[in-house]
Amino acid sequence: PGKVSSDISRELIRIDGYVEQALFYARSATVDRDYSIREVMLRDIVSDALRAHARTLIDAGMSVEQEGLDVPVFADPKWVAFILGQLFENAAKYRAPEGSSRTPSLRLLASRDSVGEARELVLLRVEDNGLGIEPQDLPRVFDKGFVGKNGRLGGQSKSTGLGLFLTRRLCGKMGLGVSIESEPGSWTRVTLAFPADRSHYVDYLG
Repeated sequence: PGKVSSDISRELIRIDGYVEQALFYARSATVDRDYSIREVMLRDIVSDALRAHARTLIDAGMSVEQEGLDVPVFADPKWVAFILGQLFENAAKYRAPEGSSRTPSLRLLASRDSVGEARELVLLRVEDNGLGIEPQDLPRVFDKGFVGKNGRLGGQSKSTGLGLFLTRRLCGKMGLGVSIESEPGSWTRVTLAFPADRSHYVDYLG
């Protein structure tokens, strides 16, 4: 145990993340439906994703707040856990700089929308209090390979520009809605929308 072994461990985690991105990219490009939609508790998916990325979040000194996650959703838990992992990694990567008065934080809040209507939704908001995204970059963050101002100038030379691209692509294949909001220098919020009724998954985005 020591600094060298800790550094090696971090690099192995980073490599594992790149390999996972590559594998999900390959799967997302196939014609076959390499996923299985089933009912699962949202808290279980979030817990799996948090465990998988615990080292990154701990190293970033991030606190995690969870609220309202004890709701069932219809999704492929493995794909959703991967999507959440991309959001967690971005939150840690683009956290407020050292010396900032803000303690890095990650907030996960679930709520219901359009209750009782045909297209009732479960909304999961993933919000951090990091660097935020510049207004001119926001429309392009889901584009393949786009890293934006933070990726170019924020010391994040290892950004791939694939995390949010895969997030939107996989959400589209599962019939989930995804949107992003941000205030530069303050916060970023990504919202995932799960149709509450499985029968609406195929036509939700239409």
